[in-house]
Amino acid sequence: SNKRSIWTMIVKLSAIAVFGASF
Repeated sequence: SNKRSIWTMIVKLSAIAVFGASF
């Protein structure tokens, strides 16, 4: 029901994944 919170989690996880992948 809360798609915004889900998208926030996806964005955060993807950002962490990209940040971790660059190192």
